[in-house]
Order: sequence, then structure tokens, then C-alpha cells
Amino acid sequence: MSGSLHVIIGSMFSGKSTEVIRLINRYKKIYKDQVLLINHQFDTRYGESVISSHDKLQINCMSLDKLSCVFDLEDFNKAKVIFVEEGQFFKDLYDFVTKCADNYNKIIIVSGLDGDYQRAPFGDMLRIIPHAETIKKLNALCEVCGDGTLAGFTQRLVCNTEKEFIGVKEYRAVCRKHYLNK
Repeated sequence: MSGSLHVIIGSMFSGKSTEVIRLINRYKKIYKDQVLLINHQFDTRYGESVISSHDKLQINCMSLDKLSCVFDLEDFNKAKVIFVEEGQFFKDLYDFVTKCADNYNKIIIVSGLDGDYQRAPFGDMLRIIPHAETIKKLNALCEVCGDGTLAGFTQRLVCNTEKEFIGVKEYRAVCRKHYLNK
């Protein structure tokens, strides 16, 4: 078996975590306990050490701030598939996923925001794309239009300029028109 990298990107509320949970359940049917689940420790919106969708579908996982610390764990050694949620927050994402796919023959599935609230690249999410076998970009629906218009952008609703600012009610998904007409 050779390694591979699969990337799921999109704005907030686009269904990335729902898609990850769907894929986790699919892979667990085949690989059982050979699936390693990792989320960034920043993400405590719906509890600690869980991958959670906004509608509260949840699966327990490891909660880390650095991916490289798993290389020495038995769970890493036996894993065939590794899921990384909120990939944009991991400073060592690029090195980890390329090493896992290229050197350790792992199937890596990474989900995260491709852009921040200013539409700037977020973390290493875009940097890993040239190494990926598949890329899936998901869209939400514009919360302002309310008519099914696709929303590809995350709009911050509070006055805070921190790049890494975790929240749910502080953001909404919007289309290009409503992003530009803040």
C-alpha cells in the first residue's frame, strides 16, 4: 500500500466536519482500530478531544497542538488512515502530511479552512494541495441571501483582528457579493 493525501477545504459552515465524520465511519468499517483521529487543541467549541459538526455529530479524537508528537506513538505505528481536523492551525502540517504519505505510506485526510476571514491563505492548507491526490472544496449557503446562493467565504461578525480566533456565532458564511458589501 502506498500513501496518499486527501484535502477537504471550504469556508466555515460548509460541511467539512460532517464530511470528515462520514469518511471516518467509512474507513473504520474497513480498518477498525487502525484509524487515527486528530484535532487541534484550539477547537473546544463543542467539547475537548472531539471532532464535531455544528449539528453536534461527534467522534472522540486526540487533541494536539503539534502533529509531530504522534510519530513515536503506538497508535501512529498501527494506523493505516490518519484524519487531521482543523488543519489550518497546525504549524507543522506540511511536514507531517508529506512525511506520512511519502515515507510512512499512510492515507492522510486533512480538513480545514482554505482562507481566513480576510480571504488570505490560512496556515499550510493551500501549501499541501500540490501533494494531494484529491482536493474537495465545499461551500456553505449564503446566510444573507437566504436563497441557496453558494457561500465560499467566512465573514467575521465581531471586531477582532486575531488570525486565530475560534468561534461559531462570531462568523457567518457569505457569498462574494455579501462578503464585499460588509
